[in-house]
Amino acid sequence: GVAPLPVQSPPDVWLGGSAPAELRRVGRLGDGWLPSFCTPADVEAGRPVVEAEAAAHGRAIDPEHWGALVPYLPEPGPLPGALAGVLRARRRPGEDVDPADVVPAGADAVVALLERFVAVGTSKFVLVPVVEPASWPGHLAALAAAVGPLVSRRSW
Repeated sequence: GVAPLPVQSPPDVWLGGSAPAELRRVGRLGDGWLPSFCTPADVEAGRPVVEAEAAAHGRAIDPEHWGALVPYLPEPGPLPGALAGVLRARRRPGEDVDPADVVPAGADAVVALLERFVAVGTSKFVLVPVVEPASWPGHLAALAAAVGPLVSRRSW
């Protein structure tokens, strides 16, 4: 069971994925889309597929329910070799995508990537550090200060 119960009933169901079948599933069943290890171009290409499938089933995704899970490195620098290898081999096989375009390094790179996502209509983000920061409180305060201005620029 779940306790306490969500206030919203029923709760929204957000789905991820970027393969064609996954995009169609989001359109058919999801209330939002939250892909991971993706680029803004992936979102820009996938959104019409999700919207078309939703429309084919008499549905629509709320304009505020487009997101992205963004893995990142807390500090500027190269991606660990193992992570870059996994991205190339498993998450993006056969694609010419620079892993640094999927996993930004440092707050400035995170902000730059989020701005690119916002430009293609993404408004919700889950930021996940792929290595542990030296100090969680210090890191979270600095990251919040860096991304906070994105919220104030947004027109609600």
